[in-house]
Amino acid sequence: MYKKITLSLLIIVVSSILLYADKPLERQANELGVEAAEFYNQGRFLEAGNSFIQAIETMVQAVEEDGIPRDESKIINWYNFAFQSYARAGEYEKAIAALDELQNIDPNNWDYFNNQAIIYRRYLNDLDSAIDTIKEYNERNRSFRAEQGIASMYLEKEDLENALIWYRNAYELRQDSRVIRNIATLERRLGNNDAAIQAYQDFIQTEPREEDLIRTYRNLGALYDELDREADAIESYETAQSLSYDPDIAILLLDRYFERDNYDKAMEKITQILTRDPGNEEAIYFRAMIRYNQGALQQAREDFERLTGSRQYGDIARGYIESIDSEL
Repeated sequence: MYKKITLSLLIIVVSSILLYADKPLERQANELGVEAAEFYNQGRFLEAGNSFIQAIETMVQAVEEDGIPRDESKIINWYNFAFQSYARAGEYEKAIAALDELQNIDPNNWDYFNNQAIIYRRYLNDLDSAIDTIKEYNERNRSFRAEQGIASMYLEKEDLENALIWYRNAYELRQDSRVIRNIATLERRLGNNDAAIQAYQDFIQTEPREEDLIRTYRNLGALYDELDREADAIESYETAQSLSYDPDIAILLLDRYFERDNYDKAMEKITQILTRDPGNEEAIYFRAMIRYNQGALQQAREDFERLTGSRQYGDIARGYIESIDSEL
């Protein structure tokens, strides 16, 4: 039985050789390409990848032996499909090899390098190779996205010094608010607090778009909070608010002013909040507390009464109402 199977296989192989022997190499290559596409559509990705590579090799042989013109676009398409097939089959080293060939053909194509870096990073857990891949592209085609990508991968490795270097490089190419935030954050993590603050201040001097300016003032405020520089944090948040109202920042400032017993500024924030959101429970609560602390008990009671049905403030409000009623 074993010999019979072997003989059958031999007949199939010989028949295939004879079949292809009668066909020009270019035709063989095209038929292999069709076969590879069929494998791909059937979900037989490894076979598809192998057939696409075989189609390319046969086409190159036809160029060399038969003198046909090299169809670069077809070869590129086949390598692309080979890469996709191998990637879907989980054959990542073969996918990388296909991308190597594409990079040799077109060393300025970002997608070939980026896809290779993704495979190294996401599937092979090889950040060093991913970084080297993007660096190779960047040497020929210096770009913001490449340098930002390199920085993010160094950050993923917790290599803060190199991450900072590459974010600075990217910032040279584009004054981006998100990049400057990464620079400031890294300076802070490395203990360079003054440099972190200066990074934001330098970016502000570039006169960025309003939305980026607002984001930067908020980030600067958060940095000052981390450094326990509350007055500077409040100033930054206020500047951001003057450019564009944010309800969360308004509540944050209200809380800060209340904690500092700066009731005039707190009431200003309450008025801003309630003008836009008349039922805002936090603003009503803080107003009730300010009025209570200032001895305006009847007005405080009215505010607390509005909060008796609140999940967050209901119990507190009822307790204050009892206390006020015992005093009136």
